[in-house]
This record gives sequence, C-alpha cells and structure tokens, in this order.
Amino acid sequence: VIFPRVLTALKRNPENKEATWDEVKEILLRDVQTVLVILFMLKSFNAIVANIATRKNGLPMTTKPYQKLFDDSVTGFKAKARDFISHPVEKAKIIGRNIRDILHPTGGNRAFTNEEYISRYSNYSFNDIPKLLKNADSRRGNSSKVFDDIIDGTIERCENVINGTAKKGETLGLSDILSFGVNKNGVAPSGIDEAYANIRTTVEDLKELKKLGTSGLQDVQNEGVKKAIEKFFEKENNTLVQKSMGLNGKLRLGALAFEAGYLGWGLPALNQRRLEKKYLKESQNNVLTVSNYDKSSGTLISKNIKAHEVKLYHNFIK
Repeated sequence: VIFPRVLTALKRNPENKEATWDEVKEILLRDVQTVLVILFMLKSFNAIVANIATRKNGLPMTTKPYQKLFDDSVTGFKAKARDFISHPVEKAKIIGRNIRDILHPTGGNRAFTNEEYISRYSNYSFNDIPKLLKNADSRRGNSSKVFDDIIDGTIERCENVINGTAKKGETLGLSDILSFGVNKNGVAPSGIDEAYANIRTTVEDLKELKKLGTSGLQDVQNEGVKKAIEKFFEKENNTLVQKSMGLNGKLRLGALAFEAGYLGWGLPALNQRRLEKKYLKESQNNVLTVSNYDKSSGTLISKNIKAHEVKLYHNFIK
C-alpha cells in the first residue's frame, strides 16, 4: 500500500522537490497510520475492551489474559512501587509481554468471536461447572459473577417453562416439560402437574444455592437442580453467552466508533493543520499585503504559497 503511493508521488512532479516532499509527508502521516490502525488497532482495541468486559462481567472473553504485573498479595501504592524497584527487569518483561500480546496482529491477546462464545460456554454437564468457574478466575474473570449468572439464567428458564413463556426461537413440548420436571432423586414425573411442582421446588432450591455461592456446588444432591443447570447449558445461545456477547458488543462498537472517527476526521484534521502551519503561519518576515488577497475566496493568503498551489489549497479546505 505505502510503497506504490510513495513511488507515484516521486514520479508525479520530479522537478518540484518541495511539492513532492509535501505529498510524501502526507502519505507518511495519513496512509501509514491508516495501515497501522487496520493491522493493529482494530484487533488491539477489541482485545482491550474484551478484557474490560471480562473484569466487569466475570466471564473470560479473550484467548489469552494479561499477565499479572503484581501478585494479589501486594496491595497499596508504596508496596507495589517497592516490588517494582526490587524486580525491575521481571516487571519490565511482564509489561513488554502484555504490550506484545495486545499488538500482535494474528495471535496474542485476541477477543472471542461469537462462535467461540457459543463453543466455550455451552453444553456443560453439572460436574463441569467447577472447572468453568476455576477457569474464569485463572483468566482474570470472576467466578462468583459467573456462578450468579448461571443460577439466575437457570431460574429464568425454569420459570419460563412454568409460565409457558419460552424464549423466541425455542419451542417446549410436553416431553420438554417432563424432562425439566424431574424430582430431587432424578425420577421423571408421571404427569404435567407433577412436573410443574418439581420445577417449582427446583427453583426454590436454586435460590438457596445462589445464597451459598460457589462453595455450595459440592454439596448439591438435588438431581432436579443438576438437570436444570444442564438444561440451561444445552442452549447454545444461553443467557450467559448473550450477556457476554452483548456487553462486549457495546464496548466494541464504541472502540470502532473511535477508530472510524480518527480515520475519518482526526487524520484529515492533522493534515490540514500541517498545511496551515507551513503555508499560513504569519511571521515578521511574511507581511500580508493587498496583493495577497484572493478575490475568489475572500481569503488572505501568505506570500509563501506558490501560485500553482493557491487553487489546490482552497479546494482542500472547502
């Protein structure tokens, strides 16, 4: 992208070195930054906002978490400063690896795609839940938040079954209701009324489990609760996935708006400022006279604008 642009600029007007150098500087200012934004900033911003979403939502949303600069045991500014002074090389390496991971165009710290959310956070058995929660903590997430979202989502789905208000795109027949309505011992109900009663009991037990937190998982004996949680994860687009994708999507939209704004308005403004600084900056040695007045635009033009550049400049600022 860059080389052909520079080559064309050099060939366009070889006799006017100043004009050629101006065009080359514009390429270096505008095109190089555009290419860098496309190669690095788009991916890096997505990873940055995904890490922010991970800390806010608790569920890991990137392929690789940041390395911790300080241990959790090191608290307070003074303690962290002493730790940094004591191990400057080690801390500098951690910072360098984090920067490398965030800027790496194809690897490093990368935000999940929608397909990865579905593949990573659906089809869990009840016995796999502790592994999911442990993974959340190890990847800079928050297992407590994830646990609460799982329980809340399971309760919501159970209540939808009771109320007959399944989510859009989901149909619940009699067999679905009966499979939801197993009792505490895992025995299927004999009829629809018993299924509804079992589901209501499961909802109450889920609420009690949420109060106990993640530590209560190991003591769960209610097969209805286990079944309900597994049913929650059967849906690829469960509320855990939806919430994470939604939060990350909003942050990514903000990052994209910033990037587009910079490319669409920021860079042209910088280039305009560069031209104005070169051609329009008044000095003691550059006094404006009547001969500098451009009647077509009603603008005073500095003497150091060449005759052939006047029209080009006014077309640029329109």
